[in-house]
Amino acid sequence: MSAQIMIAGPSAGAARTYNYVALGDSYTAATGYDRGSDTTFAPLGCFQSRTNYPRQLVGFLRRQHQLGTFVDASCGGATTAHATKAQRTPIGINRPQLSRITKEINWSRSASAATTRG
Repeated sequence: MSAQIMIAGPSAGAARTYNYVALGDSYTAATGYDRGSDTTFAPLGCFQSRTNYPRQLVGFLRRQHQLGTFVDASCGGATTAHATKAQRTPIGINRPQLSRITKEINWSRSASAATTRG
């Protein structure tokens, strides 16, 4: 599965903020990178690292006062099918990753970048 970053462009208004939805597999989730997993956005079975690169980018945007909405839908073991279908993990079910993108996020000005696991 490709690890994808989806960042919506600046929100309407004075402050330039970004809405960020991270999609991907264990590469994005950083499965096994550090001890413990974060369950803020996905079940424990996704093994999302507390320090994966989406959270590092969000930390930067937060420090710059540019963070709007953040959601990390990445999950260890995900495949492209899990973009639109739920993923069973050893501990819980991760909703389809694309379901995390909501109407509130203005994708008309979005930029996306993909990295592929080699």
